[in-house]
Amino acid sequence: MIKFNRILSIPEAIDADWDRRISEEEMLQAVRYWINDQEVPDTGGQTINDLILHQLAEFWVIGQPYVLTPYGARDRAIDFLLGQNPDSGLPREAIWDPQRVTPEELVGYETIRYTQGSWQIEVGYPVVPFPDYDVTVTNSQTGFTWSGKVTATGIIS
Repeated sequence: MIKFNRILSIPEAIDADWDRRISEEEMLQAVRYWINDQEVPDTGGQTINDLILHQLAEFWVIGQPYVLTPYGARDRAIDFLLGQNPDSGLPREAIWDPQRVTPEELVGYETIRYTQGSWQIEVGYPVVPFPDYDVTVTNSQTGFTWSGKVTATGIIS
């Protein structure tokens, strides 16, 4: 039998209770890994550097769920927009068709386009730990357009 283990991101590995938030105890564990320059278990050998510690501290202080994936940023934007305009027709529960639309020659930035009917959501992000996501939501039939930023902690701006 072959068993595949998923390599976790550092926030996922630190998040012992899997609530997508960093608690005080989890933050203290992160600081211990950082002080000791110790590999974080289940991350494929990753360690916590100053930048990652700062990001984890932001997750902890703000208390918001962290967003680590483009589809998480997409879903956060959908929730935000439905909170602003529940009658927009934007589907909350939908099967989105993802497509990588980053030009091959572009290095260091990714863009994924999610399509569902007349709705398109493009999520762009720099290839760095805990990126902020640039999100654009459009509807080709209604002309609806929204652009914003979803931080790694899930804050919309």
